[in-house]
Amino acid sequence: MLVVAIGPATACAQANAQPDPCLYGFEWLHKVRFPLQPDPHAAYSYIAPQLPTDGTPVGFLVEGDYPYSAWFSWTMYGAHAQAVSVMSDKATVPDPGSVNPFIIGNRVMEPKRHYRMLLLPNGATVGSSLADIPNKLTIPTDVATSLLAYRVYQAFPGYNLGGAGGATHTPFPAIYAVNYKTGEKLSCSAYNAIPASVGHLPTDTPPLENLYGTNPPPDARKSADHSAHATATPQTQSPIPPKWQYAPVIDPTLVTFTRPPLLPGADVSSIPPPDQCAGYLGAGLNPNKIAIIRIPQVPTVFDTLTLNEQTVFPDTQGAYYSLVMYGASVGTYAPGEPITTALADSELKPDATGGSTIVVWPRDLPNTEREELFAYARAHGWALLRNGEAGALTSANMLIRLKGASASYYGAYTPLPGARTGVPCYFNDKPNGTLWSALEGASDPMTYVASFQNLGNAAPQGVECTSTADVLNGACLGRLRDYIHRTGGKYSNPGSQPPPSVASQK
Repeated sequence: MLVVAIGPATACAQANAQPDPCLYGFEWLHKVRFPLQPDPHAAYSYIAPQLPTDGTPVGFLVEGDYPYSAWFSWTMYGAHAQAVSVMSDKATVPDPGSVNPFIIGNRVMEPKRHYRMLLLPNGATVGSSLADIPNKLTIPTDVATSLLAYRVYQAFPGYNLGGAGGATHTPFPAIYAVNYKTGEKLSCSAYNAIPASVGHLPTDTPPLENLYGTNPPPDARKSADHSAHATATPQTQSPIPPKWQYAPVIDPTLVTFTRPPLLPGADVSSIPPPDQCAGYLGAGLNPNKIAIIRIPQVPTVFDTLTLNEQTVFPDTQGAYYSLVMYGASVGTYAPGEPITTALADSELKPDATGGSTIVVWPRDLPNTEREELFAYARAHGWALLRNGEAGALTSANMLIRLKGASASYYGAYTPLPGARTGVPCYFNDKPNGTLWSALEGASDPMTYVASFQNLGNAAPQGVECTSTADVLNGACLGRLRDYIHRTGGKYSNPGSQPPPSVASQK
């Protein structure tokens, strides 16, 4: 999430026959650190609307093609960076003659894929020239500056991280300031707080390679390991409380996944959000130990590595699934290598039962032990992930994201009345700003931990290992099996195995 320097909006937009579109702040990264930063498989792009104070009817028009990707959304944020309006991929209506390729059964490579969207002040009525645009987001009027976030996950091979370019030369969406009464395009610089010193036109997207499905040589990867276009200042550099993202320590021998409190700038699935917790799972790991994590059944997702011209959007449990390590030190996305800080979809190496086992190893592990551990993990078909580090602001946190979860999927994390309970939210009745670590004070913290009881065989569970030898002799894996078993699940648990609460409804 980005913050920008804010100046007063003015109504002195100069007349221009063809005004330039708004400048974006790009946050496309292969290196990540703090948990507010993107998943390296995703592209986050922003503008910061500033409405004039003189009553000029200013809104914004998005003109673009659907991205070549697994999932996308547009979210508007208002006071305290709280989401006020959201538009997801499947809900976006295409222009006449175009097709929404994110609808199940539609061709994902459909060439006619244009859509438009209006960003309007709350209560605004548009003129006739814009009245046919069905997609609308609300700009809050109780703040001087708001933020629009465009998130694209798992771009198709050959396209940039934002799902543009590629063989089709698809342009990145352009956003224009408009007079919503007349439809006239205006100079966006007067109404967008992204400054020219860091902003970029949509034709100037970051030169960051889409690495998923590749295994680039280290020197090529190094050249891509930069904060593309060095956009605006990360919000994580703002004054924030100590230990703001410390995960709760519920049992130091376990890796316990819970739902953190809903943070400013959070990606939400609906307005209002389902509850006061994030839509992802998180866990703090001991940065000095090896951990083994098991997901008995990885959700089925859109496999973007097997595309052809006739591929249709699949009816899967989700569109995208990933595990990413964050912390006080920089982590690098390096597909196919043990040092990677992120795993998504096929990188999780699902086994014949549909489950995945991940070994997370500490940065200070001696080289000889690393090689032994890596060889052991590879022999078992397990994925490898490098641990993070703890610091003054954050513990070494793993976040698990599931995007585009089906309404019928029992393993999604947020509640859906009549379909699933999700992982319980501890923070529903807690004051805003309550730290994630406060969950340690619950009367029974394990109630809020992902397990078979709330996610069925989709629950990620893990244990901390005492040493490399503890892994190599099978003892650590044995404790993981026991942990999963005593919470109602099985280490190998193929097929659809919903939690008891969902199973009882069928």
